[in-house]
Amino acid sequence: MTILQSRALEFGLLNVLLSLVETEQGTALAKSLYALSCATREYEPACRELIAQGGCGTLVRLFRAEDEQARTKAAFLTRYLATHYPEAKAQFINQNVVKTITEQLKAGRDNTTEHYLSVLVSLVDGEDQTVLRQCRDSNLGQALRELLKLPELQDQFIEEKDYCEELLKVIGNQSSDGSNPDGADR
Repeated sequence: MTILQSRALEFGLLNVLLSLVETEQGTALAKSLYALSCATREYEPACRELIAQGGCGTLVRLFRAEDEQARTKAAFLTRYLATHYPEAKAQFINQNVVKTITEQLKAGRDNTTEHYLSVLVSLVDGEDQTVLRQCRDSNLGQALRELLKLPELQDQFIEEKDYCEELLKVIGNQSSDGSNPDGADR
């Protein structure tokens, strides 16, 4: 696949896909996001180009898209980038993706919830003080506790439940000044 990704980058396909992702809707948007993800994942030069061209901001905006498939694909690629590229993670934090995700979680559980939660888990990994403050400021803890009250999380959506509990441990273990309240370093 790398040779195809290399050629796609060489011939400017990444720019075309990013443009389509920014302008299309519905099925065309979901397919464009899928193609963008295929063109970048596991190929560092394409990922770095996507990050440099503002792809992180585009992905964050798509978290508010009406199309559930588009939101899911955007979250999937966001998690990949945040996990593998510190500069992408920093951009997502600078754009306060935590607030965007918290707003979506407060709107109610849907098929994108698990993916949003996985993005949050990847962002709090390393316990960056900025992202932890964003979690507190956006009332993420309250949104997570509300999700945990849903009966379906107990039986059917165990991974979502686990993500919520993991996030609450991390953000709940911080005082308002960002320090660990029991005084221990992690």
